[in-house]
Amino acid sequence: KSEKATKEERLRVAMASHRMIEDEAIQFIFQEMEDNLYRAFSNVQTPDQGESIWREVKVVRALKENLEWYANQRETLARG
Repeated sequence: KSEKATKEERLRVAMASHRMIEDEAIQFIFQEMEDNLYRAFSNVQTPDQGESIWREVKVVRALKENLEWYANQRETLARG
């Protein structure tokens, strides 16, 4: 669906992403999620638990990185 988005729609997403990633509350939530997952990871009892928690860490990181990526696209989209 994102491939079919108009430039205007992509710019709106980029602007919203920028506002979100700059928001201290959003940054705090991401940091808390990562910290909690790392704490859980350090207390795992089985390799399966560790693998499951590590996947969650990667999902949280990917969400944050995607927000940052979209936020960085706003200048490119605004120029073009």
